[in-house]
Amino acid sequence: LQLGFITPDGLFAFTGNAGKAESTGVEVEFISRPTDGLTLTLNTSYIDADIGEDVLNDFGDVIATSGNKIPFVPDFKVYAGVDYQFPMSDSWDGLVNVGYTYRGATYSDPENTESEKNDSFGLVNMTVGAQTGRWGIFAFAKNLLNEEATTYRQNLIGALALPIYSTYVRPRTIGVELRANFD
Repeated sequence: LQLGFITPDGLFAFTGNAGKAESTGVEVEFISRPTDGLTLTLNTSYIDADIGEDVLNDFGDVIATSGNKIPFVPDFKVYAGVDYQFPMSDSWDGLVNVGYTYRGATYSDPENTESEKNDSFGLVNMTVGAQTGRWGIFAFAKNLLNEEATTYRQNLIGALALPIYSTYVRPRTIGVELRANFD
């Protein structure tokens, strides 16, 4: 398993090899179509992904401890969605889709530094629109509740009191999409 590290001075990034890693888990998916046009979906997964042995640098110092979580792998993920398609007229079909995605907490570094931990978060997305033949027009809202969460955090130079560099989920985004199908 190759892992990304940063030198203690924060000036250089390098890749180190973890000799062992363990990942066990389960994933379950349910799809139900209780009526014409209505689809209910539920996906969930649990993954326990750990570094299997201490990772040493070239000087023999431990830089990641056995049992640490593998970066960016959440223990839990869940998706729940409702998709409804219905006739609006002889040639147009309507579509409504609402989905909720949850991702558990993750670390951004193999050392599992608390300041580089990404908290769990949930996002709601929604699409409403109409389509006919090869054309469709849809209004969408991504991250409808405007959740603020990080997907990556890095303390560039740990010895200095610099701010943490963070990458965030995209803020609420609302728009209109025009689709054309070129079969």
